[in-house]
Amino acid sequence: MHKAPGFILYVTVMVLSALMLGFALMGSYMVQARSRTDMGQAQKSLVGYAASSCMEMALQSLGSDNTYAGNVTLTLDGYTCQIRPIYRQGNQWVIETQAQDAMHTYRQRSKLSSLTPVTVVSWVEVPQF
Repeated sequence: MHKAPGFILYVTVMVLSALMLGFALMGSYMVQARSRTDMGQAQKSLVGYAASSCMEMALQSLGSDNTYAGNVTLTLDGYTCQIRPIYRQGNQWVIETQAQDAMHTYRQRSKLSSLTPVTVVSWVEVPQF
């Protein structure tokens, strides 16, 4: 059996081309997946900023009027933000805010030791209320 000249070179080029194409497709997929993850994190950060803005509004309202009770829903740049009813827990006041968009929800809880002046003891993100 006699093989045509250059057959081995032709097969080698085809195999290497297929491998290079596979690596290129895999790299493209990884970049695309990473980009989606980064976009999701950026979007969650924006929702977190909305929750923080709501918390700042609640603190400012409470500082001006110590009878402020919360229980308000606001819209900030397209994000729905809720200041839940403010309640007392022991000798501290608790403010909870929640902001969300279609994909993310961000919840925060602040504890205050004093209303005059407003003194924040803690301000944390929480998974649930």
